[in-house]
Amino acid sequence: MKAIMIDLDGTLVESERAWLSTFLKVYKELSSLSGLDVNEIINIIRSYRFKLIRVSDPRAFDWDYILRTVSSKLGVRTDFYIEEEAPRIAQETKLVKGAIETLKQLRQLGFKIIIGTNGNWKYQRYILNHHRLIDIVNEIRTSDMVGCLKNNPRFFKGIDISVGDHIVFDVHYPRIFGLKAILIGNFRKHLTTAKLLGIDKLEKPSIAIRSIHELPRAICSILGT
Repeated sequence: MKAIMIDLDGTLVESERAWLSTFLKVYKELSSLSGLDVNEIINIIRSYRFKLIRVSDPRAFDWDYILRTVSSKLGVRTDFYIEEEAPRIAQETKLVKGAIETLKQLRQLGFKIIIGTNGNWKYQRYILNHHRLIDIVNEIRTSDMVGCLKNNPRFFKGIDISVGDHIVFDVHYPRIFGLKAILIGNFRKHLTTAKLLGIDKLEKPSIAIRSIHELPRAICSILGT
């Protein structure tokens, strides 16, 4: 049975806007407490997160850990907990059109489906449960479950094909690790991540498609079935 890993945020679920409102609250609170400009706060958080990402540390996506660490560095204290916002955030996310139908079709075709996300379980579980994705797939992998991010081959153990909207984490690294990779959407969307990680030349996807509706055909094309 071939194993397909499919990304969550941006691939199965539209969540960016839902998370953004919470992050803006965090930036503004830290700005108010520290006296620094909001853009300075954003740059400090980004810099610290990418230090963790470079060493494949799951805490790069543990938003409360990031918040507490940066607050400490700034010499301030906040009672804001992002995990408490997670249930509301989940309700504001939307399934990508055709996501459920595509997952069910892939299962019917005999593929093992794993949702793989850099996000931490304590946040992502609300999204997964809200949209009942746990009931459809064979396995869930979050970075804290595996102990690394998608820039570590251990994350992709037992996987044949990686699928997602992120040119770096869903395509570039899986291709380096010897997997086939399918990009959904515009590859330019996450080029900033590549730049911040010092990646000069990105690996190309095995196949690039516009929407998740095309995924079953793309997978069968790669496998020659």
